[in-house]
Amino acid sequence: MITFLAVKTNKGHIALCEEGERDFATVIASANGEKCKALHVFKREEIVDGKQAMFRVTPGMLIVKAHYSKRLQDVCVKAYEVCKVYVDEHNMAGVDAEFKCERIGGSWTTPPPVDLTEAADAAAEKLKMRGKGKAIFVRWTVSHPYKH
Repeated sequence: MITFLAVKTNKGHIALCEEGERDFATVIASANGEKCKALHVFKREEIVDGKQAMFRVTPGMLIVKAHYSKRLQDVCVKAYEVCKVYVDEHNMAGVDAEFKCERIGGSWTTPPPVDLTEAADAAAEKLKMRGKGKAIFVRWTVSHPYKH
């Protein structure tokens, strides 16, 4: 079990952000592995690193994280299933998730519970774009095409 720090929205929802940072990228997917509707998309002309979209998270949803493994010399993608969302006694929002599967270099070491190809590819693409200018994340986050 792993715990992710989350955000409590003004309406009381627990939310996580899709993001791309120097060492990792995160994509939030529905329980069936498809893209979800964002609560908020951070609209900036250029996003180098950082939060890109915020999603309400509920049990059963999937958190897909990508990082580059120096040891394996390849992109590693891990998927976690949300088990519990909560606000603790210190008013900190959290998401408990369980590891489900891993993809290394395009091959799943454990079969995913649902088709996660699109989400895993989006996370890997975000990871490769770190440090670049225009944000390509919206290809996964929003339904309309993003113009560079």
